[in-house]
Amino acid sequence: MNSHDAYITARDFYRSGKTRPVLYRKKQLYALLKGIDAFRGAIDAALKADLNKSSREAFLTEIYLVKEEIRHMIRHMDRYGRTSHPLPGAAQLPGRLSIRREPYGAVLVISPWNYPFQLSLLPVVGAIAAGNAVVVKPSEYAPETGKVLEALCASVLDEGLVSFVFGEEEAAKALLAEPFDKVFFTGNSDVGRSVMKQAAAHPAPVVLELGGKSPVIVDESADIPMAAKRIAFGKTMNAGQTCVAPDTVYVHPSQKEALIEALLDAFEEAFPTEDYFIHETVRMNHRGRYTRMKELAEEGDIRTKHARIFYDSSLHVFPCVVENPRGRLLEEEIFGPLLPVMAYESEEALFCELREKDKPLALYLFSKDEGFIRRAIHSIDSGGVCVNDTLVHMASNKAPFGGVGPSGMGAYHGKWSYEAFSRPRTVLKKSTRFDIPLRYHPF
Repeated sequence: MNSHDAYITARDFYRSGKTRPVLYRKKQLYALLKGIDAFRGAIDAALKADLNKSSREAFLTEIYLVKEEIRHMIRHMDRYGRTSHPLPGAAQLPGRLSIRREPYGAVLVISPWNYPFQLSLLPVVGAIAAGNAVVVKPSEYAPETGKVLEALCASVLDEGLVSFVFGEEEAAKALLAEPFDKVFFTGNSDVGRSVMKQAAAHPAPVVLELGGKSPVIVDESADIPMAAKRIAFGKTMNAGQTCVAPDTVYVHPSQKEALIEALLDAFEEAFPTEDYFIHETVRMNHRGRYTRMKELAEEGDIRTKHARIFYDSSLHVFPCVVENPRGRLLEEEIFGPLLPVMAYESEEALFCELREKDKPLALYLFSKDEGFIRRAIHSIDSGGVCVNDTLVHMASNKAPFGGVGPSGMGAYHGKWSYEAFSRPRTVLKKSTRFDIPLRYHPF
């Protein structure tokens, strides 16, 4: 389906009024939930083909989160969409005031390749729950998952509720030229700025889920073995190709060597054999990304206990620590399993340095000192904060997930997804029984 036809399909489906009844939305979401189970084998195979993702990691990082979001919406969407009736203001009397949650209409979801199933369907679930019709543009770098997503939705959802457009950059530009009522984009910051600029031509409101250099701070009071294990978890998940992956570690000088040794041990324990590493873990998405990792590794001093780091034939990169990072390692989001580790001079100097950088999507703090934690949260702005762990602050539909400034705009998950794809609409019903003449000319 081309871009214009997809937009017309979504617009007309929304205008038909089918998405208005809450019961209809619930039935569609329930059908999607059951369909995921029916397509589980195909989903696993597609993620394996696109990313070498194992079925276990696929379940933990993609399928489980989508199914939980669907269940959450089915349980709570009545409450999220409930009309409120505040007391009218003096100028509105006599009358009855209500605030309704209304869908936007035809919405566009542009999804990335790193979690191609989860990051396509999570916003789709919110859009359906709120009463919209959707067009999805999956990433061209996860083609097999895109095909399965289209087949899944075509199999279980009403035709026209969710449509797909495939292609590269030109397809995305053509879609953004259509007057969608809302645009939801997940990807890197540079493309996000372009999406915002193109959407402004209509204009269409946008949600941007971007990324950035999410820093980790490990102070002198931290539990080093636990910190290393949890930082390694965050850095190795999806081979570091995660928007909230720990990007750079800043550690108290007294703990630096102990932390590096513990990190290297954690990497070895996570991948005990070559066979497990090659067959059960995610690789770099394509050769261009793999080559970039090799180039970045030259901009610092590699620390590893493993026999090799780069696997040319399979595009795997074994996680490692990088000391004395420079150049692009300090300037660009790494988006891979290279982990710069640096000692910080002082708390004040570190906070000042991080304040001068772009606001990250996540801030990670490892400390037992409540005063330090409070000062860090107060001093360094970020989309979210996770203390003594990584990644898991975003793995819930009971809290919003989103960035700030260059790391994003808007939030979603659970209630916040419903609100992202709906808008408050004021309705005032005035009484005609009597009128107050004071507002009319002549005063």
